[in-house]
Amino acid sequence: MKSAIESPKGLWIESTATKTTPDGVSVTSALLRRANRENQDVVLVSDSGECAMVVDGMGGRAHGALYASTSACVGLDALEDGLSARAALDLASQAAGNLERHVVHRHGGAAGVSLRVRGNHVEWASKGDVAVFGLYDGKAKLLSQLDSADGKLTNYLGCPKRSASGSADLPPNAALLVATDGCWRYANVGAIARAAQGEQATDLATAALARAYEGLTPDDASALALRRSA
Repeated sequence: MKSAIESPKGLWIESTATKTTPDGVSVTSALLRRANRENQDVVLVSDSGECAMVVDGMGGRAHGALYASTSACVGLDALEDGLSARAALDLASQAAGNLERHVVHRHGGAAGVSLRVRGNHVEWASKGDVAVFGLYDGKAKLLSQLDSADGKLTNYLGCPKRSASGSADLPPNAALLVATDGCWRYANVGAIARAAQGEQATDLATAALARAYEGLTPDDASALALRRSA
């Protein structure tokens, strides 16, 4: 089930129904949609809520949506087959590289994060500038590596470099926010963290995109939120 929050000027925020893992971690996603424009972000979450992919097709490159959807599907399948977050993202990157070499025949790719929840422990892998933030006690902390310099990606899905990885325990009432650069570059993540105390995961993902919209993001934007209840 999806719900939409309308905004002016042909923009709206579309959120997915919350999924809850067997250990009580709530997971949801939201995307900023624009009229007459394809959103090249792809967010996929497994039925159990324990596996997820957040992928952003490279802006300015051909077939960004195709790179994003292909990488996200391959990555989620690998996670559901039991691979680690890093191994799954590396397979997603190989799929993007094969797409460039054998199908599209034009340079392209995507930035992405793969994520797995085990109990209250979350592991992730990243390539590019999709970011993972920890939101604790009203404060935000960047947890993932950002592969970018001077406005250009130094690693991405389709590049042969290996992904970076990390993990964290999710304390009671804490949250993780995974956001594409169209969201986190224009939203005040610190303000989101302060406002997030007591909010549900679905409200957190939507709030992140609402703040990106208020920050006049010109880019596609999406967010995935995980929240552990007390």
